[in-house]
Amino acid sequence: MIINTHTHGDHVGSNSAFTGNVEFIAQENCKASMEKMPAFQTDEGKKFLPGKTYKDKLSVLSGSEKIDLYYFGRGHTSGDTLVVFPALRTMHSGDLFAGKNAPIIDTNNGGSGADYPVTLAKAAAGIRGVESVIPGHSAVTDWNAFKEYGEFMRPN
Repeated sequence: MIINTHTHGDHVGSNSAFTGNVEFIAQENCKASMEKMPAFQTDEGKKFLPGKTYKDKLSVLSGSEKIDLYYFGRGHTSGDTLVVFPALRTMHSGDLFAGKNAPIIDTNNGGSGADYPVTLAKAAAGIRGVESVIPGHSAVTDWNAFKEYGEFMRPN
């Protein structure tokens, strides 16, 4: 199983390296953006598009292997998935929280500076039990760093 957190090549560009019986999963807006990418427009490339999508939340697997996928709205792109591993009390944030840096907002793929802080606030309020966060492009940090990033993004 491969979970695509958003449509950028550094997060979906290696889908084609996973051959065999692999299920690709993404938020529905992410898949729609991926379909516009040249790598996924050929007959061969289409094989590596997500076969399973979700709108707001999806849980896959069960027990200690359960993974919860969340979409709270536009931010970095219009299809950012937050991946929560409840048994590990850990979340992978993709590039919605790439690290404690200025945000990158990809308006060509539906990202929104206006919606970004709202999305982060919804995530902070809607996800429970996370202690560790794996940002998209920096070292593992804690839940408080994720919440602080949302507060940093909030307009005064």
